[in-house]
Amino acid sequence: MSCCTVRRLVWLVVGTALLPLVVLGTACNQQRAKAPKPVPVSGTVYLDGKPVAGVVVRFNSPHFQGEGKTDANGHYELMQGATPGENIVTFHQDVQGLNPEEGLDLGQLEAAGGDLPGVKVPTGVIPAGYADSTKNPIKYVVPPEGTDSADFRLSSSGP
Repeated sequence: MSCCTVRRLVWLVVGTALLPLVVLGTACNQQRAKAPKPVPVSGTVYLDGKPVAGVVVRFNSPHFQGEGKTDANGHYELMQGATPGENIVTFHQDVQGLNPEEGLDLGQLEAAGGDLPGVKVPTGVIPAGYADSTKNPIKYVVPPEGTDSADFRLSSSGP
C-alpha cells in the first residue's frame, strides 16, 4: 500500500468518526437558537379582589422559567422575564411557622385540617392548588414585547 493510500484511509476513518459529532453539534445549536428570548413581565395578584403580598409567581414555558414575588400591593415583576407565547403560571405562598424543608408545606397543613400547634393558616393565603400546574393549569400568553399588566384574580376557594 502506498503512502497516499494510507493517508486517504486514515482521513476517511477520522472523517467518518467525526461526522456524527459535527451533525449533533449543529443540531444542538439550532435547538438553542429556536428558544425565544425572555421579555419583561409584571402585574398584580389579587385574592378575592384584594392585592395579596408574599406570593411567588412562576411563568413556565418549555424553554424557560421566570419567577417573581409580590410586594405589599400585590405587584410582582419576573426577575428573569418570561418567554413570549403560552406559559403555565403557578402561585405559591410561604406561611410563617411552616418549614417545607422539614416536610410540612401549606398543602399538608390544609390536609391536616389547618391546625397544628403554633401554626395557623391565616386569611389571605393562596390555596395550595394554585401551585400545582397539573391539576388546574393557569395559562397566560405573553406578548412578543412583554407586558406590565399580567394580572391574576385568584379565589380563596381554590382553582
